Amino acid sequence: MKLFSRIVDCDEKNYFVSNILSEGHENIVKHYESKKDLNQKKLKRRVNMSSLKTDRLLLRSLSIQDSDRIEELAGEYDVAKTTLNIPHPYPKGSAKEFINGVLNAEESGKVVIFAITEKTTHDLVGIMSIQFSNIHKRGELAYWVGKPYWGIGYGTEAAKSILSYGFEELKLNKIYAQAFTANPGSWRVMEKIGLKYEGTLKQHVFRFGKFYDLVCYGLTSDAYLKK
Repeated sequence: MKLFSRIVDCDEKNYFVSNILSEGHENIVKHYESKKDLNQKKLKRRVNMSSLKTDRLLLRSLSIQDSDRIEELAGEYDVAKTTLNIPHPYPKGSAKEFINGVLNAEESGKVVIFAITEKTTHDLVGIMSIQFSNIHKRGELAYWVGKPYWGIGYGTEAAKSILSYGFEELKLNKIYAQAFTANPGSWRVMEKIGLKYEGTLKQHVFRFGKFYDLVCYGLTSDAYLKK
């Protein structure tokens, strides 16, 4: 299964870390003053987040020790081509820079990112994250799963757990995701976890010499609670 949800524009150096949308200075100050205490509590929870467990998987924080495994799995062309920013070939040693970048973003309260690992082997099989907009209380879900683990439901299993985490622990109002229309393995995961189709962005991105459409899915907290 080809798994990737394009959440937001990714940082070119870190290949997966989302660029934070710029805000006007006045809005930043206003938001900071009104939400300071709440954001500090959320930040503490994110930095000290517990692992998430499913029937077959353990979702945990990334560590530098994951760098070789990330390069091995993300270095596959069939994985890279389902994403917007994983480079191919994957530069040797760059996964450490990527991990440091996402951990810094996580500490600043911009994202939570999980290593998807098998319970039995403890092997990392992919990565999944939620990128935040604190002002709008929404998060964008993104993920990739290594090619050896396509077709066995790991993406859906992990995404269900993170969807619950986003709504029940982070108290987000909406979670959404995007994927190439040519990548049904990814948007079918979105459908299986209950996200609803919201539209298609025509020829919205350019990748490996071609323009691609992006399909958009989302779910509000109200709709989630009614499930």
